[in-house]
Parts: sequence; structure tokens; C-alpha cells
Amino acid sequence: MRNRIDTSNVKFRVAGVGPRQVSRTDKTQKKTPPSDGSRPIWTVRLMAIDTELGTTEQIFVEVAGDMPQLTVDELAAVHNLTYQPWAAVEHVNGQAKGKIMRAYRADSVTLDAASRRAA
Repeated sequence: MRNRIDTSNVKFRVAGVGPRQVSRTDKTQKKTPPSDGSRPIWTVRLMAIDTELGTTEQIFVEVAGDMPQLTVDELAAVHNLTYQPWAAVEHVNGQAKGKIMRAYRADSVTLDAASRRAA
């Protein structure tokens, strides 16, 4: 289940963008969504700044389609941000240990038009 995130009090600053690999060990193949397999997935690294609480967190958001045209250190607009929790199971000394992980996804990430710096 994907959960929609209310971003009305959050600003996002671009920290990087790159292709999403199939796995940590196979850096040559790029990941595509299982639904059509033709659009590449991009990972956008963002600093999420909660303007109400005054806290920050680095998040990695997956976006399918064309490579997002972003500039590092500019503010970004994140459209329809969702997150999906999942359990990662690791076997240590014969014991299964679970960790709750999270995957962030968005329909698109674009430069925030209202905050673009003059060239």
C-alpha cells in the first residue's frame, strides 16, 4: 500500500539525480517499472525541510520517465509524493531479523518555478 504524503509544509532542495540500478551489484542495468518496462526510473536525492517543525531529512525519491531536469541546490516541486513501507529480512547467526524500510515515489520532480534563481 502506498501512502500519500502531505507536503504543504515541506520544502525540497535538490541534492542529486541519477539512474536507478537494478541492484547494488549490477550497476550496468537500469531499473524500469514492471508495468511497462520501457520507462527508466530515476533516483532524485532531496533534502526535505519541514518549515513547521524546523527539521530536515535526506530522502531518495524514485521517478519514472524522462530524466528530471534539476539543478543541485535549487528548490524542487515534488508532485504526488507517496511512500511505501516494506520489510527487509536479514539472516544473522541463523536468526531472521527484520527492518522496516521505506520507498519514496513521485509522479514527477521539477524545479520550483517560484524560486528559480536568476542566471
